[in-house]
Amino acid sequence: MALGGMKIAVVTPGRLFIIQINVHDDREPSFLNKDCDEIDVTASAEPLKLMITDPNLEKPRSRGFMRDAHFIDGGRALLICYLDTKEVVVWSINPWRRIWQCPLERRIGNSDWSPSSNALAIWNLQNGVDVYHLTDTCEHVGNFPVEIRNQPAMQVQWGFYGECVISGSHKGRIYVWGTQTGKILQILQHGKRSQIIQAITYFSPNYHHHMIASACQPTSDGERPIIKIWQADTVSFWNVTYLVVILTRL
Repeated sequence: MALGGMKIAVVTPGRLFIIQINVHDDREPSFLNKDCDEIDVTASAEPLKLMITDPNLEKPRSRGFMRDAHFIDGGRALLICYLDTKEVVVWSINPWRRIWQCPLERRIGNSDWSPSSNALAIWNLQNGVDVYHLTDTCEHVGNFPVEIRNQPAMQVQWGFYGECVISGSHKGRIYVWGTQTGKILQILQHGKRSQIIQAITYFSPNYHHHMIASACQPTSDGERPIIKIWQADTVSFWNVTYLVVILTRL
């Protein structure tokens, strides 16, 4: 799922949905007739409105497996990543039409878009994270290697305004790479080496505060899933420190 302004894009196996978020002023709802205070049934009072379905519901699902979607160009276009066809396709939203598509070198397990650098980070299900610079084509500009023992799709995130890439691993670790040097800035030990750190997210309310949340799966030897939250400052963003841990219930 992707959020772009007042639109939501949802990808499912073989079908894409784009939903418009409608926000009304509580004091003067748009669905009220101001002259007689009656509900205008011709106006939409629904907070969510389906804008685009591709393919249409009357048609069969597409054969391509859409893995991720990202709003780009200020929300005027949508970038879609396909798993097994290993391609990126960009659509304009209004009108809804394909602008361009580009094949990649490896499959796309998960991805994250960096608006500040026009770059796409991809968990490639083979040897780690690939980074592509996007203009009208996809230029492969780097690879951050991670040993992959099996093929669950790890989340990958841009962080610190495009200055680093963050991903999980199969060894209980979180990797933080510097995008300028391609080197590991820090390794965060989330859990035991047998734990898979599949879920990663990054949040920054402003330039001076940065947070990473990570989550692991339960293990066969009875280890419970754990959520950890990490924090860092801008002065030394590679010095991420542990903040809080949450034990989830099974």
